[in-house]
Amino acid sequence: SLVQAQIPCVSSLDCDVALRLRGSECLEGVCSNPFHHGGCLHALLPRDDDDNHNHKNYIRTCHSGDPPEALERGDCRPSPLGYQEVRILALGWESSFLGAWILQILLSELLQVPVSIETGDPSLSDDFYDAASRLDYAWVDVQPALQRASDR
Repeated sequence: SLVQAQIPCVSSLDCDVALRLRGSECLEGVCSNPFHHGGCLHALLPRDDDDNHNHKNYIRTCHSGDPPEALERGDCRPSPLGYQEVRILALGWESSFLGAWILQILLSELLQVPVSIETGDPSLSDDFYDAASRLDYAWVDVQPALQRASDR
């Protein structure tokens, strides 16, 4: 089933005020994920007015779940070291989601390794950077997840 914790809005300013964070957009009356564009550290680290070089180093690494235009928009960047994607299987418990998200942030933002969260169902998302902040619970059948990973 789908868990929703949507924040209603009329404008993107409503999202900035409600989340106390810039970067969220008001899309179809609901605030988007503020970490979708660039990542968690990119959004939370203080920045100078001239957007210093160190701040730009924390843009997250793209993964297979990102749309092709994410790289063009600057939402993410390719892995500079050419790492293969790490796929983390998140089972249907909150503790596994939190652990998977922590790993995804550390690996993709600090170590520049592409990371995706696997649900066992390609129509569901548990990605920390999902624009709509979806958190889909699913009964996980590991076999399709392993097959998709081996096909890439």
